[in-house]
Amino acid sequence: MKLRTVLLIGLVPVLLVAAAVLVREGSWRRTYPLAKPQATAPDGAFVAEVRGMPESPLLAPQSSGVFVRKRWALLRSVEPQLVFVGACDNVDTRWMSRRRLLIECELRSGEPRLLRALVEDVVIELVIQPHFGRATPPAEVLAAVVADR
Repeated sequence: MKLRTVLLIGLVPVLLVAAAVLVREGSWRRTYPLAKPQATAPDGAFVAEVRGMPESPLLAPQSSGVFVRKRWALLRSVEPQLVFVGACDNVDTRWMSRRRLLIECELRSGEPRLLRALVEDVVIELVIQPHFGRATPPAEVLAAVVADR
């Protein structure tokens, strides 16, 4: 056999595997769209990403999730580490130190869940800020009180 034929036969399975990985990665990124810019740990070893969650009967509508990964793990779909999920008006991730991640959630509805408190040696903490409804203006309160008399 010619050398080209042998190379082609060996190259085809590699190209098929690479194409399958790229399709899987693209599908995963569409299913979990990036909601905010990623937050990198101070030493650059880990990254926290806030991503939208797919609609599910188990989750409140428009839920967000936080994924933690190593910085150089370029394929998000290979080993995603989902650490938090909840229906929040705003989700912020902040690195308090090189191995301590703080997730802040302004709760919109439902019950947010910290799914993992530890990823490798990264400690994850959750702070939930309750969502308070819009304050009623004093004029509306006064009108309601006068109407009740």
